[in-house]
Parts: sequence; C-alpha cells; structure tokens
Amino acid sequence: MIVSAHSQRAFTSMLTPTSDPRLIVDLSNVCRDPELAPVGERASLRRLDTLFDAWREQRGGAVPTLAIADDSLWRHVRDSRERRELESLREEEKVRRVPAADPVILGLAEVRSSALILSNDFFRGHRRRHPWIQGCTDRFVGWRTSADGVELFDRDMQSFSWYTVSQHEERDECVARGLRLDDDEDWWVLGRAYRCNNVNCLHTLLGTGDAAVRPWRRDGQLVCSCDGPLEDVGELPSAIELVVSVGDRELGRLAIVAGERLELGRDRLASLERSGLSVDDLAFVSRRHVAVSWTVSNVALVEELGSTNRSVLRRWDRARSRALPPAELPAGQRTELRPRDVLRLADVVDVRRSGRRFVIPEERVAQDTAITPERTRLA
Repeated sequence: MIVSAHSQRAFTSMLTPTSDPRLIVDLSNVCRDPELAPVGERASLRRLDTLFDAWREQRGGAVPTLAIADDSLWRHVRDSRERRELESLREEEKVRRVPAADPVILGLAEVRSSALILSNDFFRGHRRRHPWIQGCTDRFVGWRTSADGVELFDRDMQSFSWYTVSQHEERDECVARGLRLDDDEDWWVLGRAYRCNNVNCLHTLLGTGDAAVRPWRRDGQLVCSCDGPLEDVGELPSAIELVVSVGDRELGRLAIVAGERLELGRDRLASLERSGLSVDDLAFVSRRHVAVSWTVSNVALVEELGSTNRSVLRRWDRARSRALPPAELPAGQRTELRPRDVLRLADVVDVRRSGRRFVIPEERVAQDTAITPERTRLA
C-alpha cells in the first residue's frame, strides 16, 4: 500500500528512548529529502511523519525506534515550532544529536544486528570500516515518492569498488572539516600546503613538516585542527596513495609523491604496522618484487623487477564496468597502473590505487611511523 504524503502526526508513537531499537532512523537524511512534503523546505520534521505513517501501514505497525541526527539539522530546520519540537525529542532521548550521524548509525546497527536502518543514503564512504554494507539487501529500508504517495522498500545497497569507497571517504572527511570537493574555492584550498603557527600544536611539536597540516574551515576561516591560524606555504605536491591488502584484509597504505619511485617486496610489506604479517608469511613474495612510480605527468607506472613468482595486473574495463582477465607483467617493462586496476604479487598480495585526490605523505608517516618507505628520485 502507498500512503499519501499528507498524513497525520505519527512519530510520537514510534520514537522511543531505547538503547535496543528495532529501527534506526537517519533523521537528517529523512528531513532533508526534497521529494517528501513539504516541498521547498530545506529540512522538515513533517517528512518523518510521512514515513512513519507509511511504516505503520506497510510494515505492520510501530516498532521501537531511535532517530539519530547530526548537529547541522538543528540549523537547517527553519520553522521555529519544529525546532522546539526537535529539541524536545532530544531532551526525551528519542532523538540522539551527534556531530556526525553516519558513524553512529552504522556503529549502532553493527552492534544491534537485527535492527533496520531507514535511510536513502548509500554510505559509500563508510564501507571500509563497515564492510557488511557491501551487497547488503536486508538491513536498509528506503522510500520512493510518486503521485500516489510514498512507498517503502528494502534497499539493495550494491557493491562499490574500493576506489569509489575511498573517494567518498575523502569527501566525507572534507565535509567534516567544513570543506566541499564540489566547490571550486575549496578545491583550490585543498590543493595547497599549510603550516600551523600555533607553537603548542602537535604538528609543530612532532615536526611533521609543512605539508602535514590539513586545513579546516571554521566560522569562514581556514584553521588547523587545533584552531590555530594557518600559513599557506605553496602548492601541495601531487601524490597518489597505494592500498596494500591480502584478500579482504588491508595491510596498510603508502603514498608516492610525483617524481618518486617506491620498491615493494617481502621486507617492505612485512614492515607495515597494520599487516600483522612476518617475512615468513610473505615467503612467495621476492625481496625486490615490483617498483611503483608516480611521474611528474601524473601517471602511475609499475615495473616488475624480475621476481621469482611474478606479478599479474588485472585491468578494469570502464566501458563494460568489469575486470579483465589477469595478465602477467614482463620483467623490466613499465606498465601503467590505472584507477581500479589491481596488481597482484606472487598470487598473494594485492596493490591498488586509492581514489583520494589530495594525499599528504608526511601526515601518513606521522600517523604510522612504520610506514616509512625508502624513496629514490626518478632520473
């Protein structure tokens, strides 16, 4: 049954101050959906009413429900009566207000494995932390609108490439810092290197270097994470991030700046702090297996160094959206490593590019001192 978008209030009978919800509502996603009435409002609680009416009629009655919203929803609800209502629900612990809602929603859903999530978000940027979302068909409930009203349906969350996932991770991180990748000014800001001028900042105390400071936009000003003022010290060097994994387990990430060449082999891979692998675990990988470089022309090249158990490259066919059969790399020949390609070493370790556009190598080193690859300048 499809219910009319013009419904009576329903949320007071479903929202519950509970730590064990059967339904978790992505409240910001619901209230900001322009396809739900009232049309033209930036955000409205009335949209929650409509979906709860649909739930009761299409899903067999009310269930214990908790709504989670990020701080920005309070700014986007313009109607003063609705803002008071939203605050009242928060005080009654029927709505949980948090700085960033998505991690809380997914974290609670992971713990409460029988709970459903009401949202039209694909949560692309959270799938590395929550891999259970990939291909999920029974945990997420969405909605669609038509001239007849609103219909709820079980969502197919699909499986996205890890390249796409990392692109959305970066986008979400930028939004959390007050910056947007689709804004030309912010894109320029993200392409610059910064120094924090706060002498008590950890960046300064740890000596991580100029390029290690990621900018935040707060109250219209660019600042460090410590709220200290930033000094623009020039253009951020072009770099790519490599993701190293075995099966579904990520071992670590390595950054390569334009003009540099990084060798990967048994010792280097075993040194990745997150790997949990020893040199013995990587016995089939040669000590000097492959070299990856990022040229000043922004092309990633991989060179097989004559390893014992060789390397294969699985190309991604963009036109057909599928992986091509793996092809063995000839020793000594440089081959381009494109987005979504997968390089496999000795049929054990996978190496691929992440989708991040703005990579800061020094920050990665500062966060994980084990990731300190020896780099040599390309001739």
